[in-house]
Amino acid sequence: MSRTQLHRKLNATTGMSATEFIRIHRLKIASELLKTSKKSISEVCYESGFNSVPYFTRQFKSFFKITPKAYKEAHSPMNIKNGQEKHLQSTTIENKIKNN
Repeated sequence: MSRTQLHRKLNATTGMSATEFIRIHRLKIASELLKTSKKSISEVCYESGFNSVPYFTRQFKSFFKITPKAYKEAHSPMNIKNGQEKHLQSTTIENKIKNN
C-alpha cells in the first residue's frame, strides 16, 4: 500500500488525517499516564511521543479542554480516595476519549 493510499484509507475510515490521528492517540496515552502514574507533566509529554512541553500542553488543553496539570490533579489518587474528584470534568473527558 502506498503512502497516499494509506492516508486516503485512514481519512475515509476515521475522518482524520494521519497527523491528527497520531496526535489524538498520543494524547490518549498521555491522559492514561497522567491518571495512573506519578510522573511529571514533562515526563509524560516525552513518554507519550511529544518533543515539546509547551506544544504538548497546548494540544492537551485543546483536546480535553483542561490543562495537563489540572487533569492530573483531578485524577490524583488522593482526590479519588477522598471522593473529591471533579465528576463533571472527568465524565466529559472520558466521553471525549471514548468518542475519538
